[in-house]
Amino acid sequence: MTTPVMEFNLYNVFHSGGFFLARPEILQKHELISELPPISTSKSHSAQANHTEIILREQARVQRLQLFLKDLVRQEAVEHYTATVAWRAWRTLSEDLVGTLPVPDVAAGADRQILFSWNSGEHHFELEIYPSGLGEFFYLNYESDATWEEEHTMGEPVSQDVSHFLALFSFYA
Repeated sequence: MTTPVMEFNLYNVFHSGGFFLARPEILQKHELISELPPISTSKSHSAQANHTEIILREQARVQRLQLFLKDLVRQEAVEHYTATVAWRAWRTLSEDLVGTLPVPDVAAGADRQILFSWNSGEHHFELEIYPSGLGEFFYLNYESDATWEEEHTMGEPVSQDVSHFLALFSFYA
């Protein structure tokens, strides 16, 4: 059995005929596009236009994240509870960073867990959400090989360390 993975690359999704869903027969390409808000492709030099482009792009990614989590449940790759906890975790982390945290790449694990990951330059950060409701945060600096990890009870407030590491991935970092 292959493990579904959602890695957002708009070029691949819309131009190569690929789909982000693990079972593309569920949603046809024209339906996918009609479900998503428009994404501005114009190049503007104003800060306001760039901010608007970021918001529109991330709004589309948030919708794809929600659809992907639902598809994982339909495929029985994860439990409904785990997908719900993952969705709430994403919303909470995003709100903690006042909406400046990019939507993570997502994968379902062999043990029915959900993995969120963020990458930016030398920084890599993960949140692994287990069916038990426990989670684990992990950070890796690719250049220095420095690592950090912390267990977490999903639904509880995150530590200052987690907030610090996530801030590295903010749109404005």
